[in-house]
Amino acid sequence: DYSQTDCIACDAGSIAATEGATTCSLCPSGSSTLGREGRSACEACEPGQEASEEGLARCSSCPRGRYSSSEGSSQCDECQGGMTTQDVGSRNISSCACAEGSFLALAKTGEWLCRNCPSPGATCPGFGLPPLLEKGYFMFDDSSRTAWDLDVWRCQSESACPGQSSVDDNVCSHGLLGLNCAKCPRGQYRTRLSTCGDCAVQGVAAAMIAVFCLVL
Repeated sequence: DYSQTDCIACDAGSIAATEGATTCSLCPSGSSTLGREGRSACEACEPGQEASEEGLARCSSCPRGRYSSSEGSSQCDECQGGMTTQDVGSRNISSCACAEGSFLALAKTGEWLCRNCPSPGATCPGFGLPPLLEKGYFMFDDSSRTAWDLDVWRCQSESACPGQSSVDDNVCSHGLLGLNCAKCPRGQYRTRLSTCGDCAVQGVAAAMIAVFCLVL
């Protein structure tokens, strides 16, 4: 048996706030003792953490798809619109984004929601990056990449539409332009290799090509 002079450390997740306490009190939700025993005060969970029950020894990191922007959270907030987070322990709503394979699009209801990437036609890296064209597909430069229905076209020549690894990459290759990358700039003509050739050449061929260029 313990004598009256024997004191027992409070378990992790509970505290004795005053001297001479006869019992330990559980830490309220949203706080913990940081995994330590014998504490006199509970510590509020940091942003990016939660403690959903009383008496927890440690706060837990917010799971993927949730975030906590303030101290002392008993429950992390859920990302909306089908969004998620890249990592656990997110501290701000700005961490919420559409996952890989989807993109943020403006629905007909006026809401911003995650929409599955159109396939074939585009790839969606997710997490704030816009949809990118696959090889053999075309979008006009001024087409919205947040539209609910992306305006993606299949090219007649795959080599004319090289695809994108960045939104800054050219939609068309070899100086081609227009719908499906099917045209060349004025003064040039399209070769059999889906490149643009200069119309300014010499001889009989020049006249034939010039007529061809004018027709284009």
